[in-house]
Amino acid sequence: MRSSHIKLSLMILLICTVSVSWAKSSATSEIATFENAQAAYDKNDIVTALMIWLPLAEAGDKQSQFILGKLYLEYNDADNAIYWYQQAADQGHLESQTTLGLLYSEGKQIAGNPQLAAKYLLMATRNKRAISRINNLSDSQFPVAEKNKLSDYEKGMKAYRKKDYTSALMLWLPLGTSDDANAEYMIGKMYLEQQGERRNPGKAAYWFRRAGDHDHLEAQTKLGLMYFHGDLIQQDLAQAARWLLKASRNEKVQQVAVKKSKKTVKKHRLESLPSLNKGMIAYQKKDYITALMYWYPLGMQGNVEAQFMLGNLYMREQGIYKNPAQGLAWYERAISQDDIKTIKSLGMMYLFGDDASKNSNKAIELLLKAARMGDAESQFTLGNIYFKGETVKANAPKAAYWYQLAASQQHSEAQYLLAEMYMHGQGIKKNMRKATSLYKSADKNNYYKASVVLGKNYYQNSKKSDYKKALNMFNRAASQGEAEAQYYLGEMYFYGKGNKKNLKQAFGWYLKSANQSYTDAEYSLGKMYVNGYGIKRNYKKGVEYFKRAAEKGHGPAQKELGIAYYSSQGIDQDKIAAYAWFYLADKQGVEGAYKNKHLIYKNLSVADKKRANLLVDDFIKRFE
Repeated sequence: MRSSHIKLSLMILLICTVSVSWAKSSATSEIATFENAQAAYDKNDIVTALMIWLPLAEAGDKQSQFILGKLYLEYNDADNAIYWYQQAADQGHLESQTTLGLLYSEGKQIAGNPQLAAKYLLMATRNKRAISRINNLSDSQFPVAEKNKLSDYEKGMKAYRKKDYTSALMLWLPLGTSDDANAEYMIGKMYLEQQGERRNPGKAAYWFRRAGDHDHLEAQTKLGLMYFHGDLIQQDLAQAARWLLKASRNEKVQQVAVKKSKKTVKKHRLESLPSLNKGMIAYQKKDYITALMYWYPLGMQGNVEAQFMLGNLYMREQGIYKNPAQGLAWYERAISQDDIKTIKSLGMMYLFGDDASKNSNKAIELLLKAARMGDAESQFTLGNIYFKGETVKANAPKAAYWYQLAASQQHSEAQYLLAEMYMHGQGIKKNMRKATSLYKSADKNNYYKASVVLGKNYYQNSKKSDYKKALNMFNRAASQGEAEAQYYLGEMYFYGKGNKKNLKQAFGWYLKSANQSYTDAEYSLGKMYVNGYGIKRNYKKGVEYFKRAAEKGHGPAQKELGIAYYSSQGIDQDKIAAYAWFYLADKQGVEGAYKNKHLIYKNLSVADKKRANLLVDDFIKRFE
């Protein structure tokens, strides 16, 4: 046949002709005729034929749908072949009904299913032109209807549909702990769908993982997508590839008999999940042609995940794939189906001007839509917009409102920033109790800046300090790379608070913090080197750290650097530079700086005084 031509042509079509409008239209003059497509096909002009047949099929032409089913089957894409055959069969197309019946009966190119075979062959029989093949199907092939009472799983489903999640969970948990894959999947799904504190992506991932290990296709796919996007759990492309590949190879895709065309579409979307996954894997490998071939038909059939990924491909990738207009068109398809992820992503693009022209109004419009649909990240972003006042007029009460909504969904950074607003009375009434409660919530959600705030409160509380709690908080945050926590941990080891004094540990934590350019840590390291605290004295290194801190406006470091320039310890003597650093330290009220600058200036020549004043002006511009 022409399978090699079809494969090549589909690639070319998907790359080069996506600007064709596939929207349904009542104006037949806008749609090329089936005969034109057939004529092109007969001339081996597959691209032109497909350009005509695809919109015809989308507009409901059953003969075009049948032809597309044949082409996809020749291309060994059974999912899309079945989809188009079903579309035509449900419109009474005899050949499609017969073909589907034979495919399900023989079980060669698709999984055999006697029930669906009977369904479609019966359709053909009632079409008054039945074929004899249906008579070869024995009654034993048809499953007997179950008459048992509702199982615990089914009872759970009834409760779930009524949004009685507590009853559903009580019924499913015993099944889930007994390795019932369907129950495990539904428990995970429920944790994702609930709102507020009951929503728990981490627990959802746990149950999806259990179900996925028991070959549950949807669980494998859901978990793969969670890892791929990193929206709900930490992004991990290796894990994403693992689960999506596992789903792609899953041979336990259920074939469910359907009665209405709407249910047929839902069934197709379930069956098409492996194709979506294969596209994801190809996309990660930058094999964009393969990704397009898997996603394009799904996107046309309304799969929002495929539409979102096609939008990403056209908006973000380079070369022949870069086509912002097409990217926006695919995003709009997903947005029209209220896909929160797409709404948020496009809003972010407009907000920051990434891959789309910066447009604050469009950004806020989209983010508001996603936020009102309950998306915590969009709520948090709106809080930032109104708090910072960079794209719209600053409005602290509005910022607090959106932070509050995101915080109620356990958005850790929103909890932290709302706590800061309560702490300082920004836009809302100052409330230390609420601030502390929010800091603790953010800390429990592993937002380590909150851990630092709590640690400092325990450490510096003049009425009732708690060094052990402070040490615990600083340890949590420091181990995750928080520079301020590393500095305070160094302080506690240096002064022996909350534990035994340990200068080696103090030096190690100061160094980690200084390596992240934390100013106080740079100053403390300078002191340790210059004074030889727990390490070999090294004036040169000490002066280097003093200079790093001094140039960031650290007053005590500026004074120490002045001393180094005056005494020539660790650096060449330069009394004019010493005077300038003492001058800056004195402006910050550092003790002893005024006396030192006065003594130096008094002994300078008139020319050197002029040079010193010029250097001070320069330092003020650069280092204040």
